[in-house]
Amino acid sequence: MKKRTILLIAFVLASALFWFADSQYLHVHLQRGFWTFLVFAVVYFLFALVFQEAGIKRIKTPKTRYPFKKTISILNLVVFLMVVVTI
Repeated sequence: MKKRTILLIAFVLASALFWFADSQYLHVHLQRGFWTFLVFAVVYFLFALVFQEAGIKRIKTPKTRYPFKKTISILNLVVFLMVVVTI
């Protein structure tokens, strides 16, 4: 859980740094970096912290948890790639 929280904080900090740089220099790449990391933070929060934790609590057997975690990880990666392509 600590690793996930640290990664979420890193996404939010990166987004804040891009926002600050964009407010100082007004460049389209800085604005896209801000939106990219902000959406990364929201997607990561939803998939890694909300969906995965809620699903893991309901699954009792360890053999079933592993494929569930891998499925959530793959969905997370696919959504990240879609965000990068879109923004």
